[in-house]
Amino acid sequence: MAWKEALFEIEPSRMSRWCSATKMFWREVSICFLILLTLFSWTKPWQDGFKGVEINEFGMDVSFNTPSEWKKFTPYHPESERNREVVDAAWKAIIPDHGIVALDRTWAEERGLLRSMYLPSNPQKVLYVLEAYHQLHCVTTTRKAFFSLLNGEPLERDLGHYDHCFDAILQTITCTPSTNLLFTFGHRDINQTQLRQCRSWGALRDWATAHSACDPLDTEGRNDVFHQNFCHGDTDGLYYH
Repeated sequence: MAWKEALFEIEPSRMSRWCSATKMFWREVSICFLILLTLFSWTKPWQDGFKGVEINEFGMDVSFNTPSEWKKFTPYHPESERNREVVDAAWKAIIPDHGIVALDRTWAEERGLLRSMYLPSNPQKVLYVLEAYHQLHCVTTTRKAFFSLLNGEPLERDLGHYDHCFDAILQTITCTPSTNLLFTFGHRDINQTQLRQCRSWGALRDWATAHSACDPLDTEGRNDVFHQNFCHGDTDGLYYH
């Protein structure tokens, strides 16, 4: 039935219909805005009001993965490069085993981590190795092998282990290539004294400390089968970090 044929209704004016449609439109826009604002507040805290540490899905301070620290590197020795004993002692103090962590099995499965070996003293804990610390292992191991050969001493490991380390280092370099433009004057000066923006090694080290594979309850020494230095404290031996 047409508007003008309905005795009990009055046909709204064109202006009235326009105002009504406009009100409905802005009401829908306001509702959508409030929904989006709520979702945004759940996923990202307000920067002005949130002063805590931002954590990723692995419970790790995200600052470790964000270039945030400006550092100037020098040859790795605390005193003099001419003092070979001091240099060797500094390298020997590095503890790559610091990067061996034990994580809750269920926690690891929920985050899609690949299966790994469990901790003998606690089957509910799964062992993983932080890649950066594996690189430290390879660098320190091959460095020691180099000087052993230089001094006519036998190698501690078989050649296959060194091949593995060279492959691991190459894979990491090609997987996470650095685009830093390094100055040079052709006198072994590349990488030396140049400021570079780095990820937070301290954040990574602290996370490894918090998830150490050291088990104080392992009184029977069941974890000793790995011949690793699990219980060495909260340091990794890197003196300039």
